[in-house]
Amino acid sequence: MIGRPYGGTAILYRKTYANSVKIISSQESRICGLQIDTNIGPVLMICVYMPTNYGDASSLESYVDCLGKIHAMMVDCNTIHTLIAGDFNHSPVSRFFGEFEGFSNDNSLIMSYIKYLNSACTYISDDGLKTSWVDHVLTTASVDKVIGNFSILNYVIVSDHKPVTFCLKCDVSSSTLADTISDKNTATWIPNWQQCDCVMNLCC
Repeated sequence: MIGRPYGGTAILYRKTYANSVKIISSQESRICGLQIDTNIGPVLMICVYMPTNYGDASSLESYVDCLGKIHAMMVDCNTIHTLIAGDFNHSPVSRFFGEFEGFSNDNSLIMSYIKYLNSACTYISDDGLKTSWVDHVLTTASVDKVIGNFSILNYVIVSDHKPVTFCLKCDVSSSTLADTISDKNTATWIPNWQQCDCVMNLCC
């Protein structure tokens, strides 16, 4: 096995927001996304885990390929509000920074956290001797206006990265489970209780 055993992306959201959320397929394990309806309009949220720099041509090619897939997702969604967050595996002095900066400029994306955090550290090597800032948050100007409360939690949970937290100050419509059931079914809908399992999942 080459590289670290960590990786993968995920976005979790409350079930009450399900009617306002549309899952966006990326066909790439390093990228996942969703579009959520808010009072400022649909917001495209993308979570990334970019390739690591191994100093070879292949890793640079993989990095550029992932940036291309993120760009394609943005174009396909055609949303003016975009937020991209995750492990970009680069710092300002790294080999990938030029590609990252070019991608940000080409897509009019802002590093929103810069004005809140200075000389931050989000990665700590296993021996505790090396640190860097490789986890980033990119937004369009419209999202930058409603994002804030950035902080880096001062502990490591299950990897060598510190969690980055922030708040997106906008409203999302929510619904109860009863609303979800009534939306998907007519007034004559009747649950088939014979098909319920021991944890009371409803079946049509």
